[in-house]
Amino acid sequence: MILLDITKYPISFEMIKDFGFEYKWQLSNLIYLQPEARALLIDQLTTVKDINSDLLIKIYQDIKLENSNHDEILKSLNLNPNGLIRAKVWQNAMKIKDSSEKAEFILKSLLIENKHNNSKIASELYIPSLISLKTNSLSQSQTQDINYIYNLNNPEKFVDAPFSQILLDPKNKVWDEQFISQHNAWNFVNFLSYLGMQSPDITWENNLNFTSKDIKKLNDKFSLNISHEDFILSRGISNNIKEKNYLKAILLIGKLIGKNELKFLNLTTFQAIDMYLTDLDFLTLRDEFRKEVLYKKFFYSKNINNEF
Repeated sequence: MILLDITKYPISFEMIKDFGFEYKWQLSNLIYLQPEARALLIDQLTTVKDINSDLLIKIYQDIKLENSNHDEILKSLNLNPNGLIRAKVWQNAMKIKDSSEKAEFILKSLLIENKHNNSKIASELYIPSLISLKTNSLSQSQTQDINYIYNLNNPEKFVDAPFSQILLDPKNKVWDEQFISQHNAWNFVNFLSYLGMQSPDITWENNLNFTSKDIKKLNDKFSLNISHEDFILSRGISNNIKEKNYLKAILLIGKLIGKNELKFLNLTTFQAIDMYLTDLDFLTLRDEFRKEVLYKKFFYSKNINNEF
């Protein structure tokens, strides 16, 4: 590939797609790598490496702009999310002049990205555009959604926000009943107690209408149900920590994490992993893991299944 690059031969994605991840970063720096190939390659790398938003934008800008129907390009993103489609979504988003229309398009794309576990990278890419929109042209719900996403990505700037308090300094704080209700995260209350948060001092029977048709079904992201395999792994971790077999405990924790999609990681297992990492004195790793799981569980979400 280096020889082809030296001879200025255009290098397509088909020519490099089967290389292992250990070579992909070097390949992405080839001068004569086709822009479409670079976008697809970098997109693959985002699963194993932190990629700066500025680099993504530079790569997206190099791709030939195609005028696409907004609904069609979002459908393509939903069906086949890859670097080339994401580049086209970004290009189309940047072309939209109307603030409300741009916000709606970007927010829909973020909902789709969340379905495909790409919410963090995508939101970091679009936040600068979202917060630069004219607020007087946005609907109230659009403004709320944008502010919420900005808060999730910058919790330290909103220390009094419910999510920030859970993530940054939960001990002895009072959890927000409205925030929990909005996410239908009532199963999460036990984890909040584990973090040291206090229940709000309210008369519960006066605040809940049990006959309301608006009561939501259980949210799978906040399930307490633990599988037989997860239970066995969890007990194995606990036993190995007690017996000071720390290396084996760490390997089992990795296995327990690796087999689960983090936003659907059941809360029983999540709390167990948090406790085990604390017992092992891996506090930085525990905090980073907690942050990633909470981000995915509380990311902006709405039902878009009927649209795409």
